Amino acid sequence: MSTKIYTAIKAEDWEQYVGQKCEGYLWWSNRQKADHYKEVPAWPKGLHPFVVEGAFYLKEQDLSLSIRFLNGAYEVTAIDLGAAVLVNDEQLTTGAPYQKVGHEWREQKGKNNVVQMYEIWKLEESACWVVKDDFQEDTTATVKEYRPYVWAFAGFKNPKNEQ
Repeated sequence: MSTKIYTAIKAEDWEQYVGQKCEGYLWWSNRQKADHYKEVPAWPKGLHPFVVEGAFYLKEQDLSLSIRFLNGAYEVTAIDLGAAVLVNDEQLTTGAPYQKVGHEWREQKGKNNVVQMYEIWKLEESACWVVKDDFQEDTTATVKEYRPYVWAFAGFKNPKNEQ
């Protein structure tokens, strides 16, 4: 199992994904709703219109790609969903470096298209205070705990790809 789950992608590296089978969407700044795709499209050209957000799930690779337009630039990431152990809410104690909890919700109010997402939790070491005899504190103690790390798109429950 890989221990690297989250990777920033440069625009010029996007080409390696173009044409691959996926479930995904791009929400353009001049559109009322997202456009759906069944293959990863070419990198968006120009900034008018721009992609407000987008996400693609490559099932064969268990990989989630995310695009966000923030502060005038694109932020693009790849998230290796296969590097996280799937658990339910009561199981966040396995000791794996990453865990994922599944979530679903409707893409738009009143619509049937259900979006599937994973909430990824990362096991991290944190400082903690331990009280010893006579209330002396030991601040060198550590504890391992899961902390929220990243959200990842995992496709649609009933894909209706339009592109």
